[in-house]
Amino acid sequence: MEIARGRIPADPNGIESKNVTNVLDLWRLKKEIPAPFIWPHADTHPSPTTTELDVPVVDVGAALRCAAGMRHAAAQVAAACASHGFFQVTGHGVDPALARAALDGAGGFFDLPLATKQRARRAPGTVTGYASAHADRFASKLPWKETLSFGHDHHGGNGRVVVDYFTSTLGDDFKYLGLVKHA
Repeated sequence: MEIARGRIPADPNGIESKNVTNVLDLWRLKKEIPAPFIWPHADTHPSPTTTELDVPVVDVGAALRCAAGMRHAAAQVAAACASHGFFQVTGHGVDPALARAALDGAGGFFDLPLATKQRARRAPGTVTGYASAHADRFASKLPWKETLSFGHDHHGGNGRVVVDYFTSTLGDDFKYLGLVKHA
């Protein structure tokens, strides 16, 4: 990437180059986390008296077997989204070792240096790739957020869509990330 080498990419309109320069100048001057991203200690470190969140559970096992089970799971999802905005899925049949491997693979990706993650950067107008942002304006304090989205061929196909994504964007050294689903 040109910026990493200290050069600003050419922009025929000069807008992007100016923005990149402004960001780089800001980074050089400001050596602290901006105030909107600093959360009070109490919000980031629960007290010993804090109770565990009662997360709604949706059992999709029956939904995979019959229409009545599907209706029940759909009602559970609707209730969980209305009350909490999220839920935990059980009964899905995913091997716990596979789930652990997927979490470990994701953690490995997000632990990579930013320059490496940027090789998988989401292109404008697309929904796949790496994106880093500080979002969620519903809170007074803003979280840092990174995402990695990629396609999956759930109709069978050759089963290599995820492997091909990682090897084509990051290189053969990252093939293991796409192989997790085959574990």
